Amino acid sequence: MNKFKSFFLRLITHKITQTVLGIGISVLSLYLALQNVSLPNMWVGLSQARWEYVSLALISVAINAWAKAVRWELLLGSRRQGISSAKIFISLLVGQTLNLLLPARLGDLSRVQVIGSLGAGRIFTLGTIAVEKIFDLISYTLLFVLLLFLMPLPAWISESGLSFVGVAVVMIGGIGVITVWRKNIVMIIEQFARLLPDHLQALVLHPIHSVLKSFDIFQDQRSVLHISFWSAVVWGASLLTNQFTMYAVGIDLPVTASLLILIGLQVGITIPSVPGRIGIFEYICMLALTAFDVPQDTALAYSILLHGIAFIPTTLISLLLLPVVGNPLRLDNLTVRTAGWKTAQILAENQDNHDGAKVENHINPRR
Repeated sequence: MNKFKSFFLRLITHKITQTVLGIGISVLSLYLALQNVSLPNMWVGLSQARWEYVSLALISVAINAWAKAVRWELLLGSRRQGISSAKIFISLLVGQTLNLLLPARLGDLSRVQVIGSLGAGRIFTLGTIAVEKIFDLISYTLLFVLLLFLMPLPAWISESGLSFVGVAVVMIGGIGVITVWRKNIVMIIEQFARLLPDHLQALVLHPIHSVLKSFDIFQDQRSVLHISFWSAVVWGASLLTNQFTMYAVGIDLPVTASLLILIGLQVGITIPSVPGRIGIFEYICMLALTAFDVPQDTALAYSILLHGIAFIPTTLISLLLLPVVGNPLRLDNLTVRTAGWKTAQILAENQDNHDGAKVENHINPRR
């Protein structure tokens, strides 16, 4: 029985299995999306899209990307000295595209590779991306709770949304613990590390100190407010993209519909699919619009147009700018294939140049 469980776990986590599962889900989603749809009518609705609203939607996509870059600059803090805003923006844009096209969030690792190697420190940069995700998760939770007050949610989104909220609550609690009892946590970790040989203590403590350093942002109320503002801009721009696209295809619905689509698409990120989320993206949009009695032909036209607006321009621009950041997938310094202490040693050797004290001395990170 244990052998069967072990084989089953290896099977469902295998890359080929995940790829086949993703293709299957995308094909099924496309099949369901095309049910009871008149493709000629859908094409008429798509071809008659109002380009003034399409232009506004594209501007919203640009604002979203710019706001994310500004927010990441704030999270990098003083570590971004010597790194241009353009480099940060391009790295972010390329990372988003790689996340869309490749599995395992390799786009985020590419951001770590590019910005970390420019002086910010790879482990510290990885921590800032984690903090970025935490702010997005908190924003998602607030929008989900707002949507609960605005309309009764379909079962397919309420259950998944509540799971996201549960994760957010745990994250917020963890942040609170790290912020309030950070010194005590570091002391406990250092006490356990002393049980290890000296050369291993450095390998354990160095990454931990760097990651905790990226969480210093939560101790600065002004920085938290600034990052919260730009997070609001990020999500507000996404909401406007959805709304302008609806106007483009002649759908006149309140912003509640755009909010439902936004929440639904965030849930859809966790579902395996083919690169670009083709199929699952369209089906989620159609499910959301069905709650507002939008005809399926129009709903499909909307979902295809929104998908193109959200992904095609940024993908093309990212591919053109790819030479600027070099080869962002050269992850030999962050390899996930290397196990055990070899990984720890690689991470420690490639640490940032801004740590003034050696970890061997067990100096607490500066506040």
